[in-house]
Amino acid sequence: MSRITGGQVLARALALEGIEVVFGVPGAGQYEAVDGLYLEPNIRYIGTRHEQATSYMVDGYARVSGKPAAIRVLPGAGMYNSMAGITGAYNQGSPMVVISGDGHNDRHVEDEIGFVKGITKWAAKVDEASDIPDAVHEAFSEIRSGRSGPVYLQVPHRVLAGTTDIELREPDVSPLQVQGPKSRALMTELFGSWINDLKYYWCKQTEIKGIPVVVSRTGWSGEIGYEVYLRDGKKGAELYAMIMAAGEKHKIAPTGPSQIRRVEAGIFSYFQDMRVTDNPFEIGMDRLVDLEMEADFVGKEALKKIKKEGIKRKLVGIEILGDPISKVVPPQYTPGYFVPDHWPVFDDKKEIGYVTSKCFSPRLKKNIGYAFIPIEYAKNDTEFEIRSPYANLKAKVVPLPFFDPKKRIPIK
Repeated sequence: MSRITGGQVLARALALEGIEVVFGVPGAGQYEAVDGLYLEPNIRYIGTRHEQATSYMVDGYARVSGKPAAIRVLPGAGMYNSMAGITGAYNQGSPMVVISGDGHNDRHVEDEIGFVKGITKWAAKVDEASDIPDAVHEAFSEIRSGRSGPVYLQVPHRVLAGTTDIELREPDVSPLQVQGPKSRALMTELFGSWINDLKYYWCKQTEIKGIPVVVSRTGWSGEIGYEVYLRDGKKGAELYAMIMAAGEKHKIAPTGPSQIRRVEAGIFSYFQDMRVTDNPFEIGMDRLVDLEMEADFVGKEALKKIKKEGIKRKLVGIEILGDPISKVVPPQYTPGYFVPDHWPVFDDKKEIGYVTSKCFSPRLKKNIGYAFIPIEYAKNDTEFEIRSPYANLKAKVVPLPFFDPKKRIPIK
């Protein structure tokens, strides 16, 4: 495997996340990044003359296209110049990736990350070229979770100029879900009786008429269901047609993941409701942690300490009182009923936490969601105030899940 520069890794990682255009002012410390972008066939690099104009260009591109774009700025003065456009993108929720370097002399800002934290959703520094793909992926996860906005990634010159033997490629895997009360019958007809022995959250590598797939007992619907991961992208149309034909007698119909159904079922979404910094005791997943097993695992001692000392906050179910929140939030901002923003939670004048997922459930005819709040507020029927950008709302803690369509989650 041939070695490539950090600049090439950065360009490839951006392309794999869907970046099509990068705007920037070329300058000292970023030539390797520009070289990487030049060699990346799926990205167009647009050279500009001033960072302030550049930041407005990226914001405008993101607003008009609805796609994220990247801005490459020089550290220090270049970062200062781009502040206005980044602030505007932050206020408007425009998807923007800000990429800067590090200073080579005293004229540059020493703590640029601390400098930009107030106008970005997320900010981090990369210390090794091999860490670039994970950092870029995390940045885009932040852009796609909740309300969008700019993120900041600092990639020092030595990282861009250094080389690594990392290989970046998009896996040839495509998921398709079969969900609902009749899903087991359909999947049994397609794959055989072993489907009945597939435990919840287990998976099996198999094939159907020569098409390689992985079948898992998972899904986002809260219903009995399965996910079929296609391992040969050329067979997608064939697999879809096969499933739809077999499901015709079950009145199968195509649809997409439903955020409302997910929240009704009490299913948490990574990045929207929980992050890598949260622990299983805080999100009610401690039943899945076996601290008594003989085998060691990363975090075992830390989790033992957390269990012994107790948690200070918890992710709970909430009911937001009053009219449907779809009437409170501008329709052009949040189509449908689901609202992705994180809204702050207050007890009088004190901010105590934040709401993660929230939606109006047409089925339940009320607003439901989740909130991270201090443990002393986590008891059912505890009331507090949510201060959204559009209105102050009353809410109370309620049990999870909100709705269970008479299904039994297998434990075998």
